[in-house]
Amino acid sequence: MSSDEEVIMNESKKTLKGFIHELKEFLGILHSYDATELEWEKDGYGIKLSRKATRSHGQAPVSSNGKNRAKVELFHVVSPVVGTFHFLPEMPQVGALLKPGQALGYVRAVNVQHTIDVEKPGKLSEIHAQEGQPVEFGQLLFTIENERVS
Repeated sequence: MSSDEEVIMNESKKTLKGFIHELKEFLGILHSYDATELEWEKDGYGIKLSRKATRSHGQAPVSSNGKNRAKVELFHVVSPVVGTFHFLPEMPQVGALLKPGQALGYVRAVNVQHTIDVEKPGKLSEIHAQEGQPVEFGQLLFTIENERVS
């Protein structure tokens, strides 16, 4: 390989690494703000990212005795990145009450550990992930129930 070809190859690698870094930042923004779409343009190039809304699954009536009516809100906890899912040693069991900020597990991607935290209080109703399972961005990991009285 000539020195010119090596220079071009190194520049291409730097450009690709920069693109991957920016793409990861955009995916983080998309997830952090629970957005379903993000569009960005720079220097004549653009990217549009979109995903299905998976955070809140809606409300379903549970009981209707008297004046108060209980509703259950289901919240889906999804993977923030593509990687491998792992449980924490102190992983709560189905039925456990969860607090905001409580860690449920983590996704390891490119030797970086992304902790999966609870965003809203509730009861752990389903575990969709398995230890050591490869996961995709936005893949459903846990379902949390939050009962409200209206």
